[in-house]
Amino acid sequence: MLKPSTAAALAGLSLLLVACTDFTDPKTPDVSPTIVTGTWSYNATNMSGDGLTCSINVPAVTFSGSGSTFGGTYGKGTISCGDSFNSTFTAGPILGGRVFGNSVVFDFDIPEWGHTGTLSGNTISGTVILYLGTNSKIYVLSGSFSMVRN
Repeated sequence: MLKPSTAAALAGLSLLLVACTDFTDPKTPDVSPTIVTGTWSYNATNMSGDGLTCSINVPAVTFSGSGSTFGGTYGKGTISCGDSFNSTFTAGPILGGRVFGNSVVFDFDIPEWGHTGTLSGNTISGTVILYLGTNSKIYVLSGSFSMVRN
């Protein structure tokens, strides 16, 4: 059996340890999404897969955020796949935007158009994966994207 003074000291130490422990989720972003807020130009190059190589240009992507997430919209853009496929597409929403330190993740419209990048000043660059359905086939394209704040 512990002496009352020892038990009190242990209880005090336990409370001190609990009070000094950081119980935050280690996956919680540690940088505000406001660092990506603004309008950006977007280019994806050398997106390839299943024998198809494409590039995508979107002149205006707008990010806005609060808390640990961000959203926004992407504007009308073009996709060029050489002689195989070329098209314009309409604007859509930004989904699932999160900032983790200098890492940025987000989707254009659907999870099948996902981005993982690194923020450095007024640029974001990284990898993109797009599931592109055309000519009765679904192509899985992956490549690089870059964004510059306007």
